[in-house]
Amino acid sequence: MQAHILRNLALHLLEHYDIALGHLEPLADYVSEQRCIYRVVSKEGESYMLRALKGNVRKELQAEAAVLEYLDRRAFPAPHVLLTRANEPVSSHGGWHGLLLTWIKGSMADFSEQTLLRLGTLLARLHTLSQRVETESDGALLPDSRLRSTQFPQRILNQVEQELASMPQEIRPFYGELLASVRRIQHASPELPVTLIHGECWPHTALLQGQGEPVLIDWKGAGLAPAVLDVGYLLLAAHFGKPQLPVMQPDPGKITAIVRGYCQERRLLDSELHALPDAIRLDIAQQAVQPELRLTLFGNWRENITLQKLLARFEASAEIARIAQEQFATGSVV
Repeated sequence: MQAHILRNLALHLLEHYDIALGHLEPLADYVSEQRCIYRVVSKEGESYMLRALKGNVRKELQAEAAVLEYLDRRAFPAPHVLLTRANEPVSSHGGWHGLLLTWIKGSMADFSEQTLLRLGTLLARLHTLSQRVETESDGALLPDSRLRSTQFPQRILNQVEQELASMPQEIRPFYGELLASVRRIQHASPELPVTLIHGECWPHTALLQGQGEPVLIDWKGAGLAPAVLDVGYLLLAAHFGKPQLPVMQPDPGKITAIVRGYCQERRLLDSELHALPDAIRLDIAQQAVQPELRLTLFGNWRENITLQKLLARFEASAEIARIAQEQFATGSVV
């Protein structure tokens, strides 16, 4: 860890939270000059989780804090925000902005059917408790989720559409179908129930506690969006624990477990069931339209592992949706 980052964050914690730093443990594979996430251990041995960002990012951290405070008021299991000495959710020091959270003890969730069933139930509980979020006074403070279709700027969609004719022949159907999915979700959104969604619910953003009960962490992509987008993401990401290349095989057991867990707390409306195939593809589309990835299409795109994984996910998405729709239609519960 670079000495100047350590020094800045130690001063940050002492000045804003009265925490004397013992040591910092990076929680990501790398430490960036602009963004980092740490386990903070104080000299007294207490643990916390710190997200520290540099630049014009204060609003980003305030949005995450608003989500966690909303959940805290409703006793939903999630990390708690620790306020600064000035009673603020976000601290600023030396160009850095920090969000300090309680440390959640537990082990990373696995991809077993039992865990996926419990994640499905937890997700439905989140959607149910926030089903009136758009009319609640504190709901107005919440951001849009990263998955909300409004996060696709129209200019980006138009650019991709214009680029289709010049893309390699093999890639055009992939991008064309993704654009169609985004536009269908945008068109259907007024009919889809909006709740607070996690935005990236899968085993690597959940910890297991006690008797295997999951707690969702990493809420930076959370916010307002149609609930079905959360369901779609989990159905797809439940397959990330297996090899995705050269192909990703839909797993009926995992899909059924998620659906059964979700149905214990909430049922999808017909409009949501109809939108489910496109909801499953929305995260694929978000990644695929990024300019950095699109630039690789005009080189040796077959060697780009990220693109190959997205293609594999896309190919599996229709079958994942079909199995899930059948299960939801039966309304089966454990």
